[in-house]
Amino acid sequence: MAWFDISNNLIVNNLTMAFGKDLEGIKIGFSEDGTFYTDVDSDILQREIGFEPSRAFFPVTSGFQSEWLTPSTTFEGTLPVLHTDPIEGNLVAHSGFLQFPLFFETSEDGYIYLDAGTSFTANTDENLKAAKKLHLQPLDLNQIAYCSRVSFFSEEYGFKIFEPNVPVSSHTALGGRLDLSPFDGYYDFDAETESEVIYGDYNRSDNPTLYYGPAATADTEYEGTNTCFNAATKEGIRPLDVTTSESLGGLKIATETTYTLAEMMAPEGGGRLGVGRPLVYCYAGQPKKVLLTIYVEGWDYDTVQAVSASSFNMNIVFTALMMPKVD
Repeated sequence: MAWFDISNNLIVNNLTMAFGKDLEGIKIGFSEDGTFYTDVDSDILQREIGFEPSRAFFPVTSGFQSEWLTPSTTFEGTLPVLHTDPIEGNLVAHSGFLQFPLFFETSEDGYIYLDAGTSFTANTDENLKAAKKLHLQPLDLNQIAYCSRVSFFSEEYGFKIFEPNVPVSSHTALGGRLDLSPFDGYYDFDAETESEVIYGDYNRSDNPTLYYGPAATADTEYEGTNTCFNAATKEGIRPLDVTTSESLGGLKIATETTYTLAEMMAPEGGGRLGVGRPLVYCYAGQPKKVLLTIYVEGWDYDTVQAVSASSFNMNIVFTALMMPKVD
């Protein structure tokens, strides 16, 4: 199935944080007046934020973002919100992900970025064991490397989502057809209208016109493995035509905005051509706060059933560009 098939097996085996090589005087803390570190391992995270490697993750979604992030949203007192359902965003997630504040402290004024040493990798050894035990394909479990996300929220630079291991953003649609309830090989439909239904984050308040194809005269067939994203249209049911609904009916499905590692690294040229996408700007000796959230995006097509048994490792590395603030 997929992300709404909540799992007790998806875990982060190892999580570390550090700064790139040859950077001195830069540290990470978890409270403004707490201890600051140059390197952070799982033991420190367990002590500082209660991180438990055995605690299960389960897929959630950053959809319905407009409910909490608006032009009037203030940084202080705001936490990025995730949801556990793909329907109307009415179920806020309170577990199954990591969310905590980071405080950066520098000995010189400068911008903080992600470093090229950042890595999100499937734990292939653990996934091989799980695959054998559950009679799954190891390659499917290893897809966890592509559907993980990290978001950063700061007062100056707002909200950014980092999508690991992709050359360009996936621009994941946060809505569409699903084989969800029940998970039976067919896209869900309304029995009264004999039409497929749409899930997720879209402009439902605008009451867009949904277009459908003719009712199926027989069950359609799908290629590959049945997942919530890949299913058939049941005989007698009109298939939802998302493309026509968008072009003619005014349907607008929210699209995930993410950035690749290259886009979140310090810009080439030492800031002479712009500062790129920093996480935060630090003045020497003054800790600066960033809210970090680590999760698995349920609408990502790589979030297939096997991912619920995956294990993965994360190494988040930061770097700095020491220079006067120019933006």
